[in-house]
This record gives sequence, structure tokens and C-alpha cells, in this order.
Amino acid sequence: DNDQKVLSILIGRFLWEIQRIELYKHVETLALTDGLTGVAVRRHLLERFEREVDRSKRFGFKLSFLMIDIDHFKDFNDHYGHLVGDAVLKQVAETIRLNIRELDLVGRYGGEEFGVLLIETDASTAFFIAQRIRQAVDERVFRAYGENLKVTISVGCSTYSQGLNSVSLIVDSADSALYQAKRQGRNKVCAAELLDESENF
Repeated sequence: DNDQKVLSILIGRFLWEIQRIELYKHVETLALTDGLTGVAVRRHLLERFEREVDRSKRFGFKLSFLMIDIDHFKDFNDHYGHLVGDAVLKQVAETIRLNIRELDLVGRYGGEEFGVLLIETDASTAFFIAQRIRQAVDERVFRAYGENLKVTISVGCSTYSQGLNSVSLIVDSADSALYQAKRQGRNKVCAAELLDESENF
């Protein structure tokens, strides 16, 4: 009888610990994940970015970053309303996630902007991936509250190098490339390394 009581107490404590661990994991997931889109929050994206930049410095790995913005999203939101806008944000995030590898990381950078961290990826491969994402969004029909909608994105690419050797420099470079893509008419990809060349399209 005593052994059974002890065993019952131990099982109870074991089950309580399992529940505590599961709760901790759930809280951690909430802290790292954007509630609307299901991708990483900006803070988590930038923390991982810092670690990957350090790794690139130490081991000479390639590292690229994409800044993605939904074109004319404010006008779109004003016309269709925020519920439809939120549904589109979720579906754009899903489209991005489906077109990168599991080891890469997509995060909601702010508003209708997403950042994508491409691990051990050089500039030309990053440009190719960015074009694939842009095309996937362009070809998708976004369904929300009875509406069938089309949206496009603009993308800026930047890659770690001797001159771009910090998170802030890489992000600023990708952001500049993004606005170059906007100036060129939107629904385009522009790479920071190619801003003055005709390969940007």
C-alpha cells in the first residue's frame, strides 16, 4: 500500500512537470510568433539574424536577407477593410513560408512588411528565391470573406559581405533595394548589389 501511494505521488508529480513543460513551450511559442500571421515576431527574427551574422563572420558562411512589402496595402485595406487585409497578410506569410527552406526564417517586420533570413545563401541564389516568392504571390488568388483578390509584392535583397557586416547595415541595404523596386513600378525584385545594373527586373 505504501509503495502504491508513493508511486501515485510520483506519477502525479511527473504529469504535473509534463504539463508545466508543455505550458512553457506554448508561452515561448506565443512570445516568438506573430499572432496574426504565424511567422516569427520582429524581435525573434533580429535575434536570430545577429547569431547568423556572428556565424558568418566566424566561419565565412554566406547569408542573405529579403525585405518584402505588399504593394499598395494601405489602399487595399481602406477599400476592403481590415478583416480582409488581415486575411491577405496571413496568406502572403503562408506563401512566403512555402517558398523557403525549413532552416530559413520569415518574420513579420512591421505592418505589411516581412523579413526573410536565408541561411548560407549567396546573392544570386537569394535573388532567385526572391523572384520565386514574388511570382508565387503574383499568381495566387487570395480568398477572403467572399472576395477573390490579387496582390503583388516588392522585394529588396541584400547579402552579408565585408562592407555589409552587421544586421543594421544588411537591413538598411535590403530596405534601399526594396524602395528601388517600388520606384521601378512595384511587383519587382531588386538586389542591393545590382542597384545600378540592368539585371534588376
